[in-house]
Amino acid sequence: MKLDSEIFSKELALLKNKTVTLSKKIQDKEWPLIRQKTTKLVNQTKKFTVQKSKDIYHISKKTLDRAIIDLSKRCKKK
Repeated sequence: MKLDSEIFSKELALLKNKTVTLSKKIQDKEWPLIRQKTTKLVNQTKKFTVQKSKDIYHISKKTLDRAIIDLSKRCKKK
């Protein structure tokens, strides 16, 4: 699994209200791991909003950043 910084940068450029929309490519490959990680963060802080709507996922930038860091670590271990 490889994280493409260009894909993330395009999406991060569209940040509105601290919410980022992930591309379909990322949703298909990494969403389960991101969802798993953010669920833990939501349960811990109660401050993050993660929702799924018409195959578009909305996730706060702070949560996304943490998820990306977590995914990067997992990728390096494999």
